[in-house]
Amino acid sequence: MVTKMMRTIPTSIAILLLFVVPIGASAQESTAPSDAEHGIQQMFSQYIDAFNDGDAAAVSSLWDTEAVWSSSETGERSVGREAITSDFAKFFAESPGARLTGSVDRVQLITPEVAVIDGTVVVNHPETGPSESVFTATLVNRDGRWLLSNVSESQPPVPETPYQRLKELEFLVGQWDDDTEDAAVHTSVRWGAGRSFLIRSYTIDRGDPEVAQGTQVIGWDPLQNRFVSWNFESDGTFGLGNWARDGGIGSCGCNRRSQTGPVGRRPRSSRALTTTR
Repeated sequence: MVTKMMRTIPTSIAILLLFVVPIGASAQESTAPSDAEHGIQQMFSQYIDAFNDGDAAAVSSLWDTEAVWSSSETGERSVGREAITSDFAKFFAESPGARLTGSVDRVQLITPEVAVIDGTVVVNHPETGPSESVFTATLVNRDGRWLLSNVSESQPPVPETPYQRLKELEFLVGQWDDDTEDAAVHTSVRWGAGRSFLIRSYTIDRGDPEVAQGTQVIGWDPLQNRFVSWNFESDGTFGLGNWARDGGIGSCGCNRRSQTGPVGRRPRSSRALTTTR
């Protein structure tokens, strides 16, 4: 796997070469590609061929003299064609047979002499496999030739896992007691498989001959951007709970709603938990 984004410079630039007709569609109202768009396509075709040939000199010739490459992740920069040529030469020496694939998501012609491109690129290494990045590139027209002037590269955004969201509630894992005037509630909270949900099992002793029991599954709803829970109790009631903060970190409460029981009742309740650990 690539350890420095400097070594992935060829990826972000070379993949642009795969760009075809969408340049015109995103940058101009007309569906017919302009002369500028044809020139950009030709430049990218030359670039990807040079990259896949492992030709550092040919690749760097498609950069402007004072071009800049940078990584928003590491802060690394290469300034000038000479430095970029050196980076490519090192990359090709260390990764022979590397190939490029990718796509361009947006192309905009700012002026007849300047274009901006956004996209996703992948460099496939024979030994380490694919390495993906996203980029923004500015191209300039120098005497009829389109050249890369400024390229910024970064890792693609990684979607948060359910555990990353639920980790905020990890303090709930363990044994809990909630004593009120009306009932004593004992709760045990554990992680579900894959740490994608928290599972809460509880008993409610109201002094009745039969102690009520229940199970609550707590998860993250990305559409509502908040914690939710599903409640199932021993008397047959069930429902959905919406969670909200109550005070500082580590102080969360659950407001249950849409509870439907065996006789159609719809109770609402809110509970606070106090740890016994």
